Amino acid sequence: MVDRTLLPSGEVPWHLPLPDRLQAVGLALLSQALSFEVVALMRVVVTTAHRMPELAKLADRIGRDSGVYCVATAIAGENATAEAIDRASTVASTFIDLVFVPHQMRALLGDDSMRLEAEAPRRVSEAIDLLSKAGWLAE
Repeated sequence: MVDRTLLPSGEVPWHLPLPDRLQAVGLALLSQALSFEVVALMRVVVTTAHRMPELAKLADRIGRDSGVYCVATAIAGENATAEAIDRASTVASTFIDLVFVPHQMRALLGDDSMRLEAEAPRRVSEAIDLLSKAGWLAE
């Protein structure tokens, strides 16, 4: 269930410029992370982590690592090498921390899902803007 629920689709709209591509990927990943099934699964994982730490680590690795890989691929480019994707992973990890961690935490604590969905585009845009201004995003 962890594999089936937490793995993102990995679809990247390659025809878009990097900021728009990252916006689309970020919104798709965040929408999945805020889905009822994912939030419910993560609540179970969090509440049982003290008894089943390996399950918590597995869920985190599957969800986070696959999200980071998807974002890193979107940053590195359509025909990027494994090395380029690996280099982009640091930026992708920061993107995940800026976008997903606070939003998903709010969902886990029961914040209104419609409000979180409505705030998602702004959160993703702000992260892209911050990373761009820091010089971390370059095509």
